[in-house]
Amino acid sequence: MPNSWAITIGINQYRHLQPLMHAQNDALFTHRFLTEEAGFRADHCVLLSDLATSVEHQVVYPDKLALLEWLQTITQQVNQGDRVIFFFSGYGAQADGTDYLMPIDGDPGQIENTGIAAADLMAELSNLPTDKTLLLLDINRSQGSLSGQAIGQQVIDLAEKYEVATLLSCQPEQYSHETFGTRHGLFTAALLEAWRQNCTTIGEISDYLIQRLPELCEHHWRPIQNPVSLIPAPLETVTILVEDAIAPDLEAFPPLALEIPAALKNPETSEPIESPYVNEYEDNLGSDDLDSGDLTLKPPSLQPSYREDKEAYGEEVDRNTGNAIVPYRKPVNGAQMRNWGLLALAVLVLGVLIKQPFIQVAWKDLSEKISGVASRATGDGTGEGTADEATGTGSKDQLTSEAGAEAAKVTPTAEDAAPTSTDSVSDSAAVPTTNNNGANTAAETDSNAGLEADQTTAKALIAKASAALTNRQYSEALIALQRVPQSQRDNTFSSILTKARAGAAEAQQANASVLTEARTAIQPIQATQFTEAIAKARRIQPGEPYYEAAQSDIRSWSQVILDIAEGRATSGNLEGAIAAATIMPYDNKELYQKAKDRIAFWQQRQNSRQIIVEAQAIPKSGQASSYQEGIVRLREIPIEHPEYEKAQRLADDWSERIFSIAQARAAQGRQPAAIQAAILVPAGTTAYEPAQQAIRRWQAP
Repeated sequence: MPNSWAITIGINQYRHLQPLMHAQNDALFTHRFLTEEAGFRADHCVLLSDLATSVEHQVVYPDKLALLEWLQTITQQVNQGDRVIFFFSGYGAQADGTDYLMPIDGDPGQIENTGIAAADLMAELSNLPTDKTLLLLDINRSQGSLSGQAIGQQVIDLAEKYEVATLLSCQPEQYSHETFGTRHGLFTAALLEAWRQNCTTIGEISDYLIQRLPELCEHHWRPIQNPVSLIPAPLETVTILVEDAIAPDLEAFPPLALEIPAALKNPETSEPIESPYVNEYEDNLGSDDLDSGDLTLKPPSLQPSYREDKEAYGEEVDRNTGNAIVPYRKPVNGAQMRNWGLLALAVLVLGVLIKQPFIQVAWKDLSEKISGVASRATGDGTGEGTADEATGTGSKDQLTSEAGAEAAKVTPTAEDAAPTSTDSVSDSAAVPTTNNNGANTAAETDSNAGLEADQTTAKALIAKASAALTNRQYSEALIALQRVPQSQRDNTFSSILTKARAGAAEAQQANASVLTEARTAIQPIQATQFTEAIAKARRIQPGEPYYEAAQSDIRSWSQVILDIAEGRATSGNLEGAIAAATIMPYDNKELYQKAKDRIAFWQQRQNSRQIIVEAQAIPKSGQASSYQEGIVRLREIPIEHPEYEKAQRLADDWSERIFSIAQARAAQGRQPAAIQAAILVPAGTTAYEPAQQAIRRWQAP
């Protein structure tokens, strides 16, 4: 029986890069779904993340050496027919046109030496004895020193070269986004939805992401990101998840929460805190789903399947069940209200203008000219028009053009390419056949019809891409080219594709500095703008028109304020984070309390930073005891603070200096003084074991 394997990677706290917020969550929930809900054996899956190790999950620290070792360990056990999923959520980087995945020890100043080359990963996956492989990459992050790079372009080329089924979180010139509304990156949120909607084949997963991800971006007030789907045609129907292994009630499992009900509370759990940025994923679970040491997702039984009943997908879910999973509803926001107001004003102005005498005179003249032109056209073209209508030849090209335009609106699939039963019957009836070759003729007719459909679709899509290229809309061109059937990708296709990619890369590089400057300019005032908007929306009283819409906007804007604060804290700006969270409105009690909790946490982090500053002033060159005193001061920083990692690095460095002092004394023949210094090396530092060995050696007769 074929086996299922998974390598899941998610990194928040990078050593040399700004932290991410939800990459840990992305990996953890992906790993949990595969092992607890999709039937993947736990000993065939590995989770590499900077989460704290727990009893439930064996977590591996995601440095470069560990990633490469586990990649080799898993791939060497894969046999023919096995299923393999490789998931990565974290930073990507680019050096000399080469894409890299960045492990936790990845250094943007030494990308080639510390990153994992995408080319090596693709080659490893392509050499597997199975074609049931799916590569999922969320690497296009906007934070930190890697912004401005067109990450993913080489991955696209490699996926096409090696024919490895690959899904990227967004186009190379776009960024992938995270939000506290889902406690995930939006790409992973859509991916988990797809799996829970029983999308088991690679093609179904791809189609769901292409449709759903832009919707999530719009709902959470994030710039649109369009996933890149690189699925070879023969692999679209490959089953990557075994449907029978998924819990039966997952068919009724609706999409992830887009709004968190106020009734939910943050439950206490005995599981160790992974990170201040990921522990909040528990808010997405109902209180009935949590007990001590058990954080397993337990999907409720709600509405019929989204695939079986699309109307049920938008119905209300009973909030009394305590369930944190609710269907997606697009609220009426302030922009929509403004647009309706502008439309009403335009109608009013138009009504006033129509009554003016000069408008009436101009309208009368225009009507007379139109009537004259119509009369001449009818008299000149009657014969030709009648002949065309009688023979049908005059409209054939027009119908073909319209068919091609319609084909360009949808992604071509096997069903789209195949002729309908009515077409097949009419085509077969038009060709005289005999009993001996009737079946062959019908098959040829179907094949020709499918080929013509592919040709029509490809022609329309390539024309659309060419027009987008002319208008410098490179993303639109790449999306259209991506939908061209494999069999129709000729030299013209390749030429346009090359130009589109080159243009996208050039636009990315040219706009990077402008975009960064714009984001920097808006950040300091963004939270205040939303607070002012909330104050205005409060003027609409209960029972008045648009009251519900105003309350919906207030909830959304409050979440954005908290996201702004979290983003500033993630980038290291604790003062700005506290300032943004301080102005959180009181309208939503849950978010208001969460903002207060985060302020308290950030103030504690400020204290940890002050401890580091004070500790750094303690050591004195050549005095071993002063370095030990500094290490003792650093031990006051809690492990759950991001500052703890910096404190640990300082402690390791100072322990090495103490050991160096001891070694220098021993080299001078002062063994007792060397031992006295080496004893000061604290346990838990990198120099502790070497110091203990040296002490035993110096004490030996």
